[in-house]
Amino acid sequence: LKAQQDWAQADPRLAAARADAPYAVLPNGAAQITLAFYGKEYRIPHPQGPILEVDGGRDAPPTTQILLLHYLLTADGTLPSGEWVSFHELPDGRIYQAAFAGRALSPLAAVFGADRDGFVRAATALGGQPMRLGDASFWFRAFPRLAVAVTLWLGEEDLPGEANILF
Repeated sequence: LKAQQDWAQADPRLAAARADAPYAVLPNGAAQITLAFYGKEYRIPHPQGPILEVDGGRDAPPTTQILLLHYLLTADGTLPSGEWVSFHELPDGRIYQAAFAGRALSPLAAVFGADRDGFVRAATALGGQPMRLGDASFWFRAFPRLAVAVTLWLGEEDLPGEANILF
């Protein structure tokens, strides 16, 4: 994986500082970062090694490993602004908006567009914090310096429900 190669070349102490993640040097001299991702903690060794869940020691799923490494490689230390932006407002977001809508927004709306209670139960079970947007909304701490909000608008008569994800 390119992310693993890039990680091996990165400065782990700097990456940890920019990502707001604890950094440690292990007895064998290797570096390790502990990174929270949606409420779970992962140990990310440097320059290489298995990325493990802190609780249970299981290997992180491959997609989670990629997201963890990309966050560490791209975090620049910027603090959250406190303002929510939609996917298309992100750099290059307009280019990928249709794919994002098809893979993320449409499935959310299809499952929960007529089921506010189910949405509330699911978001609460995943540790979401309620917000006052749409018919129901919750925000989640994805990474230490990245929050994600999911907003649901219920369908009415001939109009299907809609969902949006904010960053």
